[in-house]
Amino acid sequence: MIVPTPEQSAVLVANPTDKTIYFYAEGMNAPMGSFQNMGREMRAALAVDRSLRETEPGVYIAHFRLPADGAYDVAFV
Repeated sequence: MIVPTPEQSAVLVANPTDKTIYFYAEGMNAPMGSFQNMGREMRAALAVDRSLRETEPGVYIAHFRLPADGAYDVAFV
């Protein structure tokens, strides 16, 4: 199972044998990272784009669902 990422220059490769998902970037012969599957059997992989987008200078927008009302701290890098 190979799935393209939202950045279009990388893929996620799911390996059911060792129950790990590997992250490969364009031009790399070895994975840049991996995600453990907590011992579960993999049947599919899906990459979801939940990134912020700049709509105008200094204004960013993203759509997501919060678990409850309240005050939240948001960190930006």
